[in-house]
Amino acid sequence: MDLDTLRFTLKALANDTRLRMFNLLNQRELTVTDICAVLGVSQPTASKQLMRLIPLKILTSRREGNFVYYKLDGSSEYGRIIQFVISASGELEVLKGDKEKLSTLKTPGEKGHAETAA
Repeated sequence: MDLDTLRFTLKALANDTRLRMFNLLNQRELTVTDICAVLGVSQPTASKQLMRLIPLKILTSRREGNFVYYKLDGSSEYGRIIQFVISASGELEVLKGDKEKLSTLKTPGEKGHAETAA
């Protein structure tokens, strides 16, 4: 484990938007559009936050057509730290609310999903 990367990981958790994103990406893989729909943030904001996380190698991603799907990688040391913090803070109302919104979000391929409706 590298001290600089650990510090950067802990700083990543100190940002409300990124913490909420981690909470969602720990549940299932999502696109930037999905994250925006649940968190109520703009696409540039969500993309900017994701780009800050990519160097940590705590996210997995896969491309499908025009979309990139992201998920928290719980197999990395830093991903496990984030999962621990998320589970320890799971009773926060904002995180519970985000999970509820996520549960109503249609999955890819489902009629009405933002990316399949176009």
